Amino acid sequence: MKAARQALESAKADLSRGDYNWACFKAEQAAECALKGLLRGLGASHHTQSLTRLLISLPKDLDPDTWIEGAPSNYYTGQNARIDISYATVIIKRVEDQWNSFKMRQQ
Repeated sequence: MKAARQALESAKADLSRGDYNWACFKAEQAAECALKGLLRGLGASHHTQSLTRLLISLPKDLDPDTWIEGAPSNYYTGQNARIDISYATVIIKRVEDQWNSFKMRQQ
């Protein structure tokens, strides 16, 4: 989760500098780190079908590899970055809440 939060903060910094493609990429990485962290914390491999189902449910515009030519900076906007950061923020919050719920049940 620390890596997820750091990637999210870095995405926000990129957004403020106008580096929208990097902000989108790092927001996606933040969400992925959070999901993998949850699965690892639950003792599941991060290559499981469960992770695949979680990632497939994410909006496609979080994928930084969708452009087949040109530099990503030619395509991403501040609006893309803001949306991706908001998605990553929600995912990280939900993962943290879920993890805290699991910990409470164990006590």
